Amino acid sequence: MDDKIDKFNSWKNVLDEESGKADKEIYERFLKCHLDVLSVKELFRIVGKEAIIAWINQFEDEEDQDTAFSIFKKIKYYNSIDMIHLCQLNFSDWIVDSDASVQTSLFVPLGGVGKSGSMVGYLFRMANSIPKEAFCGLDEIKQRKFVFDERITDIVLLDDYAGTGDQFANDEILQSLFCHSRGKIRVSFLPVVISMQAKKRIQDAVGINIYCHQIRSERSYSHSEKALIKRYGKGLFMHHEEDLRFGWGGLAETIVFFYNVPNNSLPIIWSSSYSRETQRNWVPLFSRVNPNGDNEIEQLIMNIIQLPSLVSEDFTLYIRVFTEAFVLLRDKKITFSFQELYKLYYCITQIMYPYSLFVDYHSPFLSFQNLRIKMLRLVKDSMLSSETKTSDLLEFYTVDYPVVDQGCLIRSKYSEILAEYVISRSLDLSEFVDIVDRDMDDSKRLVYVIEGFIQLAEIVIKERRISEREKDLFKHLRFQGKSETIRFWIANSIYKEKNRDDIDENNVYILVNCYGKYEVWSLKNARRYNLV
Repeated sequence: MDDKIDKFNSWKNVLDEESGKADKEIYERFLKCHLDVLSVKELFRIVGKEAIIAWINQFEDEEDQDTAFSIFKKIKYYNSIDMIHLCQLNFSDWIVDSDASVQTSLFVPLGGVGKSGSMVGYLFRMANSIPKEAFCGLDEIKQRKFVFDERITDIVLLDDYAGTGDQFANDEILQSLFCHSRGKIRVSFLPVVISMQAKKRIQDAVGINIYCHQIRSERSYSHSEKALIKRYGKGLFMHHEEDLRFGWGGLAETIVFFYNVPNNSLPIIWSSSYSRETQRNWVPLFSRVNPNGDNEIEQLIMNIIQLPSLVSEDFTLYIRVFTEAFVLLRDKKITFSFQELYKLYYCITQIMYPYSLFVDYHSPFLSFQNLRIKMLRLVKDSMLSSETKTSDLLEFYTVDYPVVDQGCLIRSKYSEILAEYVISRSLDLSEFVDIVDRDMDDSKRLVYVIEGFIQLAEIVIKERRISEREKDLFKHLRFQGKSETIRFWIANSIYKEKNRDDIDENNVYILVNCYGKYEVWSLKNARRYNLV
């Protein structure tokens, strides 16, 4: 009996231990936004192996690289889910503690047009289902001459990160706001993240309530880490004559938001300036973005389309932002250049990269496919109303090549749009051939571009016929082409013209698709096997 009791107790201890681990994991997963540092595995996935290697390789020797990696592990990355959770937690704290009401409150993102506070304004509004009418900017408050509707009892200031608290001490509009609201309207501050230094400085200066679930203590670094930051950060972030190697305010932060990096973070993380140490431009892990949009959604779009990559955790936010962007563009409430539309279109396509199957009515990406098709109309309108470089037109073909299965479904639409532009501008097709031959190095990308261009050329030639100048050029290039690019293009497009009798089939080589791989064949052999 004693043996059975001992055995039962040992099982119980194991079960209790495992149960405790499970509870801890659930708790940490549920409150992930409270964790101070992401796991290295997550950072690897977010940043990408190639980007990390490129960044690490800038450090001179193995010892420096090990030190750089220890700094890399200190990065705190906030994705859109983290941001939304924190916006919700801060909002809950504020509304319960102050006993306030959304209906009698005014929400003011700090920073103005093109600043990160406006991004938080959008996220805060979305996270807490607050009507857009409850938001306004500091400039608008100034235009009102600090006169508010008599029903307003609270003003809530929003920001993503408060590092030094400089804005509260130095901003004239904020100072006027505090002066005019004193004794009449209660002012609160809800940053997503705040440093201990900024929290103390703001409360000492203006005495407002601060609600924030992410309070960052002073960053600590080893002697070797500090030495590395000083050495490799030289010249990466200059303000007038001051070299800010530890970031703005000397905070040496490692914060990265999914849409941008605060300049309080270490410049070796985000700067792309000239490095006095490496004698070349620095390759950052994350890039700082400086959008110039006219409103919050436009700024958020501009931030997203300039990101080096998209992260799966932010998928839901991307869907919402891209959909809102389409509606605003369609209704002409915002306008984008062709290049900006192309970048937006590219981002929408990026979402589909991991998905290798055909898009059909079972696919979760069907809405994205429909959105891309609708977006093409907007791209077409922008293209036809502006002067677009030939190289940009060709680049448009490569937007889909990593997702060939989806891309092939609408690539013919690209060709129709581009052909309409070429015809309307009377562009010479030979310009395209030169750019394809000169610029397209990646063989898979090259073939994808050429196949799309062939469709364009066929439409153009059918519509207006081929010009004498183009004929002469193509006839010359048949035998003197600089690479398979020219030969492949000619074999599949110009050979469809009737003048084939002067072709030496033994000396013209083309790319042939053989069971999913492209191989170089002579035209004679390709015809023998009915491959052209």
